[in-house]
Amino acid sequence: MQDKNGAICLAVYKPDLALLEKQIASIAGQTVADWTCIIGIDGTDTATAEHIRRLAEHDSRFVVHEFGNRVGFYRNFERILCLVPPAAQWVALSDQDDFWYEEKLNVLLDHLDNASLVSGQARIVGTRLAGEDQKVLGETSRGFFNVEELLLDNVISGALAVFRSDLLQIALPFPAATDVAYHDHWLGLCAALDKGILTVPDVVQDYHQHGANVIGEEMDRNPLLRAVKLWRRSAGITAAAHYVVNHRWQWRVNMCRLALERLDAVPPREGEVLEAFASGRSTPRLALLCARAFVRGRCSRMRVAAILVASVLAPALKEFTVEA
Repeated sequence: MQDKNGAICLAVYKPDLALLEKQIASIAGQTVADWTCIIGIDGTDTATAEHIRRLAEHDSRFVVHEFGNRVGFYRNFERILCLVPPAAQWVALSDQDDFWYEEKLNVLLDHLDNASLVSGQARIVGTRLAGEDQKVLGETSRGFFNVEELLLDNVISGALAVFRSDLLQIALPFPAATDVAYHDHWLGLCAALDKGILTVPDVVQDYHQHGANVIGEEMDRNPLLRAVKLWRRSAGITAAAHYVVNHRWQWRVNMCRLALERLDAVPPREGEVLEAFASGRSTPRLALLCARAFVRGRCSRMRVAAILVASVLAPALKEFTVEA
């Protein structure tokens, strides 16, 4: 799809201007040049808007939208995606502080004829926001295996992916949000249920890890260590249980219910997986899916266990607090 017009959606909120400048320059320098970059600033930020316009004043491919209301990254990406031009054949998502290698789009688009979404890998770089010092921390090892493991543990990073624009017909509007609603998780599920997901080993960008990241790359997936951290942050076991049910579990329920509602046809196996989550409670099918994922170890076992426990507790904790 290298010869097809596309759209790049760049979400911005109180950025480090030096890193944002490098990111915009890396997008402008892509060997694939036929695209529109829609930059959505989450909330009024006149200084940032003016800075971006100065950076891109000689490149009409960049379009800046300064939204007056702050909605958070999930809904900000949603409203930027709503602005994708009808003529665009592909869509790429961008964070505000990464650095794309010049062949990124070329590498990923080369595979997009065979999947709904293609994801590459990133070099993880530790960065000081106020300076230039960098330390290479490693590389991602993204891999998609099946729908149930994707639902249990999101392996799709939006900033590493490109997807076919027709996926937006399924994905928009986004599901009702919880505290752990992620745009790339939902887009990944839609892609997996459409023409599939392809992950390639090519490292296509630097991912800057720093204290201001909204999420950050998980460098330590040790279940015991994560359990200790979660316990320290919680206000007690009852509050923790409510949170896991109302947010982590309910987010997956929301996604699966909406997918079943929107998709005309889902392959039988994937349909059974969606139904298991969409039921909103523990079932033998869900328990089996979780057990298999736990044994395979491709997901965070801590997360798999948390989701299974939440499904058991959900009927007793019915006051779900979710976005309308």
